[in-house]
Amino acid sequence: MKMMWNIGAGSSSDAILRSMSMELVPACPQALTEEQGEFALDGHFGRVPKRLTAHPNVITVYRAFTAEVPLLPGAQEEYPDVLPARLNPLGLGSNRTLFLVMKK
Repeated sequence: MKMMWNIGAGSSSDAILRSMSMELVPACPQALTEEQGEFALDGHFGRVPKRLTAHPNVITVYRAFTAEVPLLPGAQEEYPDVLPARLNPLGLGSNRTLFLVMKK
């Protein structure tokens, strides 16, 4: 699982998916689920990401979703600046971000 840094996209799922749509290019169509009756993604690649041909440097994204940024062990020491203000008062991150489930 990959957690993206969300510094400027805001905390709504629509804003996150639009801002980070480039990360979703290798996503299979099933990676995105409907939110509130419609796909939230409406960015560079239309409503569903384009499908790429197989390439050794492109990893398939099996699932993409937005959720609250968790306070993981060591986060305060290793990346305090990108944490949201609720976890670090001096942090610049947003409360929600994009998570990608992909092959290791």
